[in-house]
Amino acid sequence: MKYSDKKIFGPVSGFVMLCLIVLPGIGLAGLKTARAQDTLRISAVVNETAISAYDLISRIRLTIVLSGLNKSDETIERLKADTLRVLIDESLKLQEAEQLGIATSEQELIATIARIEQRNKMKPGQLSQLLSTNGVNIDTLLQQIKTNLLWPRTVMAKYGANLTISDSSIDISFAKAEAAREKPLYLLSEIVIAVDNVSNQQQAEGQITRIFADLQNGADFAALARSFSQSPTAAKGGDVGWRRLDQLPTQISAVLATMKPGQISQPIPLKTSFVLLLVNDFKENSRRQPASPILDLAQFHLELPGDAQPETVETYMEAARNHTSDTKQCSTFNEIGTQNGSPMSGSLGKIDQSKLPPHLLKAVSELPVGTPSKPIRTPDGVVVLMVCNRENPAQADEEKIREGIRRKLLNERLTIYERQYIRDIRSRAYIDIRQ
Repeated sequence: MKYSDKKIFGPVSGFVMLCLIVLPGIGLAGLKTARAQDTLRISAVVNETAISAYDLISRIRLTIVLSGLNKSDETIERLKADTLRVLIDESLKLQEAEQLGIATSEQELIATIARIEQRNKMKPGQLSQLLSTNGVNIDTLLQQIKTNLLWPRTVMAKYGANLTISDSSIDISFAKAEAAREKPLYLLSEIVIAVDNVSNQQQAEGQITRIFADLQNGADFAALARSFSQSPTAAKGGDVGWRRLDQLPTQISAVLATMKPGQISQPIPLKTSFVLLLVNDFKENSRRQPASPILDLAQFHLELPGDAQPETVETYMEAARNHTSDTKQCSTFNEIGTQNGSPMSGSLGKIDQSKLPPHLLKAVSELPVGTPSKPIRTPDGVVVLMVCNRENPAQADEEKIREGIRRKLLNERLTIYERQYIRDIRSRAYIDIRQ
């Protein structure tokens, strides 16, 4: 069955299958002997969509399998409330996406699963096999993936006009980044639990504390981020990328300054959320080495054995000089090579200048474009080189940095609108929790 054809979320998701089979168990000792009506029990109703006990247990199983949590009744019971809140939000997000006509494709779902397998060093199809072995239907993962793909697009459709990043904003951030190249950088992952208002602060603090305890017991950070984090980075396992301390809130930078790679922070309270951070890597600074030019090279080659007599070598060097000295263009240079040189004459393609052997690097590093080099003795002959084009990657590097800044600023604004959006649709939704 195609992924896109599967009913990933709905009022009767998984009910029929549970009536026919007994799920292999990880925890919930009474699950195997439960009657059919128990598995049909509704855990919550979100507008007109029901979340079944099966949906809830399946998602908990998924979290346990991917994060490496202890497979026990206690773990399942502990995850129920937090997981149900995630499923309620997912249901609201999917309903909103459907209302706005936003969809995913089968190819996107397959590609996302492939990326998860690659990140976890799995062979193709191994993730599906792992879930099946542990009694988790692939639909459970597909719903999570689908929501992560659809929700940012839904927010963009709703607030896109407010999410434009101006060139001046990028200029300011770029200037700050250039001025701060001597400052340390941290490669971070995050788990964010939002505090929507005073009434849910205790709930959010309890959830982040439970997640922190699971991480201390060896749970996988990326898996828990995908399952529970309320940040756009959740879809990437919480990956934030490289950040300087001055780019972060004071509360976070104060904690990070004391951390080393591999460490996970205690829960950090912010005004609108609680945050857990994982330091994946650290760099003393972001100074860039001068970028090596990319050369489009051509050569005129005369074949000559390495043991040729000096006078023979000099004769060949003079012949190479005479053939090429008056050429000013690569097209003419290559024609001369075809007519008078060995079959090794002609274009060498694009080459990173820093990768050239020392004797060739010396010959071309200061050589103007379209000018033949002096003849060079090589182990198999005599060559004359010509630089057909010299591409300085510094400009492209700057454009890459600016694009990264644009994405970062966009994600920061997206986070604000995401939280506002989910609060709005929660407030007007009918949610009946029966757990």
